[in-house]
Amino acid sequence: MPIVMACILFCFFVLSIVFLLYDLKQLKRFSGFSKQWEQMAYIDKSGIHNRYSLDLLFQSYSTPESLENVGCCLFTIKNLEEINKKAGREAGDAVIKDFCNILDESGAKYGFVGRNGGNEFIIVLENCTKATMSLIYAAMDKRLHFYNERHPDLPIKINRAFPLNSKENCSSFFGLLTATYAKLQ
Repeated sequence: MPIVMACILFCFFVLSIVFLLYDLKQLKRFSGFSKQWEQMAYIDKSGIHNRYSLDLLFQSYSTPESLENVGCCLFTIKNLEEINKKAGREAGDAVIKDFCNILDESGAKYGFVGRNGGNEFIIVLENCTKATMSLIYAAMDKRLHFYNERHPDLPIKINRAFPLNSKENCSSFFGLLTATYAKLQ
Protein backbone atom coordinates (compact mmCIF):
# COMPACT_ATOMS: atom_id res chain seq x y z
CA MET A 1 0.00 0.00 0.00
CA PRO A 2 2.77 2.57 0.74
CA ILE A 3 4.37 1.81 -2.64
CA VAL A 4 1.06 2.44 -4.45
CA MET A 5 0.64 5.68 -2.56
CA ALA A 6 4.23 6.72 -3.45
CA CYS A 7 3.59 5.92 -7.13
CA ILE A 8 0.41 7.98 -7.14
CA LEU A 9 2.18 10.91 -5.46
CA PHE A 10 5.08 10.61 -7.94
CA CYS A 11 2.66 10.62 -10.91
CA PHE A 12 0.84 13.59 -9.41
CA PHE A 13 4.17 15.42 -8.98
CA VAL A 14 5.25 14.70 -12.60
CA LEU A 15 1.85 15.80 -13.94
CA SER A 16 2.06 19.00 -11.88
CA ILE A 17 5.43 19.81 -13.42
CA VAL A 18 4.14 19.06 -16.93
CA PHE A 19 1.11 21.31 -16.44
CA LEU A 20 3.27 24.04 -14.90
CA LEU A 21 5.58 23.98 -17.94
CA TYR A 22 2.55 24.10 -20.24
CA ASP A 23 1.15 27.08 -18.32
CA LEU A 24 4.48 28.90 -18.57
CA LYS A 25 4.56 28.28 -22.33
CA GLN A 26 1.02 29.67 -22.67
CA LEU A 27 1.91 32.67 -20.51
CA LYS A 28 4.86 33.45 -22.76
CA ARG A 29 2.61 33.19 -25.82
CA PHE A 30 0.01 35.49 -24.27
CA SER A 31 2.66 38.06 -23.32
CA GLY A 32 3.52 38.27 -27.03
CA PHE A 33 -0.14 39.02 -27.75
CA SER A 34 -0.10 41.64 -25.01
CA LYS A 35 2.76 43.47 -26.74
CA GLN A 36 0.84 43.34 -30.03
CA TRP A 37 -2.33 44.64 -28.39
CA GLU A 38 -0.44 47.43 -26.66
CA GLN A 39 1.17 48.39 -29.95
CA MET A 40 -2.24 48.35 -31.66
CA ALA A 41 -3.55 50.72 -29.01
CA TYR A 42 -0.87 53.33 -29.70
CA ILE A 43 0.35 52.74 -33.26
CA ASP A 44 -1.60 53.60 -36.40
CA LYS A 45 -1.86 51.06 -39.23
CA SER A 46 0.56 53.32 -41.10
CA GLY A 47 3.26 52.54 -38.55
CA ILE A 48 3.44 55.81 -36.59
CA HIS A 49 1.74 56.94 -33.38
CA ASN A 50 -2.04 57.20 -33.62
CA ARG A 51 -4.51 59.80 -32.39
CA TYR A 52 -4.79 58.15 -28.97
CA SER A 53 -1.02 58.52 -28.51
CA LEU A 54 -1.31 62.16 -29.54
CA ASP A 55 -4.06 62.76 -27.00
CA LEU A 56 -1.80 61.35 -24.27
CA LEU A 57 1.03 63.58 -25.47
CA PHE A 58 -1.22 66.65 -25.55
CA GLN A 59 -2.17 66.00 -21.92
CA SER A 60 1.49 66.06 -20.92
CA TYR A 61 1.63 69.73 -21.99
CA SER A 62 -0.96 70.93 -19.50
CA THR A 63 0.80 74.08 -18.30
CA PRO A 64 2.22 77.10 -20.10
CA GLU A 65 5.62 76.24 -18.62
CA SER A 66 5.58 72.76 -20.20
CA LEU A 67 4.89 74.37 -23.60
CA GLU A 68 7.60 77.01 -23.34
CA ASN A 69 9.94 75.75 -26.11
CA VAL A 70 7.64 73.34 -27.91
CA GLY A 71 7.28 73.33 -31.67
CA CYS A 72 4.40 71.69 -33.50
CA CYS A 73 4.57 70.87 -37.18
CA LEU A 74 1.47 69.82 -39.09
CA PHE A 75 1.53 68.11 -42.48
CA THR A 76 -1.15 67.15 -44.97
CA ILE A 77 -0.85 65.38 -48.30
CA LYS A 78 -2.45 68.00 -50.51
CA ASN A 79 -2.98 65.69 -53.49
CA LEU A 80 -4.35 62.68 -51.57
CA GLU A 81 -7.89 63.15 -52.87
CA GLU A 82 -6.53 63.31 -56.42
CA ILE A 83 -4.53 60.11 -55.84
CA ASN A 84 -7.60 58.34 -54.46
CA LYS A 85 -9.66 59.37 -57.51
CA LYS A 86 -6.92 58.57 -60.02
CA ALA A 87 -5.59 55.27 -58.65
CA GLY A 88 -8.09 54.17 -56.00
CA ARG A 89 -8.24 54.16 -52.25
CA GLU A 90 -5.71 51.33 -51.89
CA ALA A 91 -3.14 53.46 -53.73
CA GLY A 92 -4.03 56.38 -51.45
CA ASP A 93 -3.52 54.19 -48.39
CA ALA A 94 -0.14 53.08 -49.78
CA VAL A 95 0.85 56.73 -50.30
CA ILE A 96 -0.15 57.52 -46.71
CA LYS A 97 1.97 54.64 -45.45
CA ASP A 98 4.91 55.75 -47.61
CA PHE A 99 4.55 59.33 -46.37
CA CYS A 100 4.44 58.12 -42.78
CA ASN A 101 7.73 56.30 -43.35
CA ILE A 102 9.25 59.47 -44.81
CA LEU A 103 7.91 61.52 -41.90
CA ASP A 104 9.17 59.03 -39.33
CA GLU A 105 12.62 58.80 -40.94
CA SER A 106 12.84 62.60 -41.09
CA GLY A 107 11.45 63.58 -37.70
CA ALA A 108 11.47 60.75 -35.17
CA LYS A 109 14.99 61.48 -33.94
CA TYR A 110 13.91 65.05 -33.15
CA GLY A 111 10.53 64.51 -31.56
CA PHE A 112 7.18 62.78 -31.47
CA VAL A 113 5.80 61.77 -34.87
CA GLY A 114 2.15 60.85 -35.18
CA ARG A 115 -0.95 60.74 -37.31
CA ASN A 116 -3.67 63.10 -36.21
CA GLY A 117 -6.18 61.15 -38.26
CA GLY A 118 -7.15 61.08 -41.90
CA ASN A 119 -4.77 63.24 -43.86
CA GLU A 120 -3.12 65.03 -40.94
CA PHE A 121 0.29 64.21 -39.56
CA ILE A 122 2.16 65.91 -36.78
CA ILE A 123 5.60 66.26 -35.26
CA VAL A 124 5.87 67.66 -31.74
CA LEU A 125 9.32 68.83 -30.65
CA GLU A 126 10.59 69.95 -27.29
CA ASN A 127 13.31 72.60 -27.24
CA CYS A 128 12.44 73.34 -30.84
CA THR A 129 14.15 76.01 -32.90
CA LYS A 130 13.82 77.20 -36.47
CA ALA A 131 17.12 75.45 -37.17
CA THR A 132 15.71 72.12 -35.97
CA MET A 133 12.65 72.52 -38.18
CA SER A 134 14.90 73.44 -41.11
CA LEU A 135 16.79 70.17 -40.61
CA ILE A 136 13.55 68.19 -40.57
CA TYR A 137 12.24 70.01 -43.64
CA ALA A 138 15.52 69.43 -45.51
CA ALA A 139 15.47 65.71 -44.66
CA MET A 140 11.82 65.46 -45.72
CA ASP A 141 12.39 67.37 -48.95
CA LYS A 142 15.26 65.07 -49.85
CA ARG A 143 13.23 61.93 -49.14
CA LEU A 144 10.13 63.28 -50.89
CA HIS A 145 12.19 64.21 -53.95
CA PHE A 146 13.65 60.69 -54.07
CA TYR A 147 10.19 59.15 -53.58
CA ASN A 148 8.60 61.32 -56.27
CA GLU A 149 11.35 60.43 -58.75
CA ARG A 150 10.54 56.75 -58.19
CA HIS A 151 6.76 57.33 -58.31
CA PRO A 152 6.17 60.01 -60.98
CA ASP A 153 2.61 58.79 -61.58
CA LEU A 154 1.63 59.25 -57.89
CA PRO A 155 3.92 61.89 -56.38
CA ILE A 156 3.41 63.11 -52.83
CA LYS A 157 2.72 66.83 -52.53
CA ILE A 158 2.42 68.23 -49.04
CA ASN A 159 1.29 71.26 -47.11
CA ARG A 160 3.17 71.98 -43.92
CA ALA A 161 3.29 74.58 -41.21
CA PHE A 162 4.88 75.02 -37.84
CA PRO A 163 4.81 77.63 -35.15
CA LEU A 164 7.26 77.80 -32.28
CA ASN A 165 5.53 78.36 -28.99
CA SER A 166 8.43 80.54 -27.92
CA LYS A 167 6.99 83.04 -30.45
CA GLU A 168 3.28 82.16 -30.18
CA ASN A 169 3.14 82.09 -26.35
CA CYS A 170 0.18 79.71 -26.22
CA SER A 171 -0.95 78.62 -22.79
CA SER A 172 -2.31 75.25 -23.91
CA PHE A 173 -1.36 72.64 -26.47
CA PHE A 174 -4.76 73.15 -28.08
CA GLY A 175 -3.82 76.80 -28.60
CA LEU A 176 -0.53 75.79 -30.21
CA LEU A 177 -2.33 73.30 -32.43
CA THR A 178 -4.83 76.01 -33.43
CA ALA A 179 -1.93 78.32 -34.33
CA THR A 180 -0.45 75.51 -36.43
CA TYR A 181 -3.73 75.02 -38.31
CA ALA A 182 -3.94 78.78 -38.94
CA LYS A 183 -0.46 78.76 -40.51
CA LEU A 184 -1.35 75.72 -42.64
CA GLN A 185 -4.25 77.52 -44.35
